[in-house]
Amino acid sequence: MRNTKQTLWKQLFELPDEPALPLQARLRTAVVREILNGRLAEGTALPSSRDLAQLIGLSRNTVTAAYRQLVDEHFLVARARSGIFVAAGARQAVASEPASSKPQALQEGAAPD
Repeated sequence: MRNTKQTLWKQLFELPDEPALPLQARLRTAVVREILNGRLAEGTALPSSRDLAQLIGLSRNTVTAAYRQLVDEHFLVARARSGIFVAAGARQAVASEPASSKPQALQEGAAPD
């Protein structure tokens, strides 16, 4: 069961092939892409920073910084002693914003398909 879940997370968090972007920005882009495409529904618990870092081969600091930025941009919400979750309304909020006020992750190439 665990291997299946790890494989699914690894597929969801596949980093875009944009070598000009820092790894942190590429991870944020991947998370936003999956939220906007509906593959990460609101309330979905994300892997811990330690687990995700190990799974996709990034440093824990990179994953933590990406999560923190996404919390600041209201894509994710951190719950004490519970973890990181997709924020309620994240998908709808981005769709209704003017392009100039879109979160940084979208400006870095995470436009929905």
